[in-house]
Amino acid sequence: MVDSAVASSREGTAASVDRELVCMVNDNIIGKPQIPVEVNGKTYYGCCPGCVTTLKSKREVRYARDPVTGREVDKAEAFILPGPKGRALYFESAETANKYLSRLRERNSD
Repeated sequence: MVDSAVASSREGTAASVDRELVCMVNDNIIGKPQIPVEVNGKTYYGCCPGCVTTLKSKREVRYARDPVTGREVDKAEAFILPGPKGRALYFESAETANKYLSRLRERNSD
């Protein structure tokens, strides 16, 4: 099955998902603007008051691992792609997102 990240890319280049459309607690791409949450001068997004509280109080929820490099990525600054089942995938840059897409295409062409 083709990953939705592959389907969303145009001409081989990744297009980032708008951060405001992602609940950064459950990592779901919601498709409508979420509640902005300011933490240490950065803006994160949550889908409900509970997620807002979680974003404010738990550092680990505000970070993810880049699937290509394995490095920690701040969700407020990440390049975001849609992954399987509407889940957000967080990358440290468009470059690593494009590497991910290339690998996915190679796997799907076999």
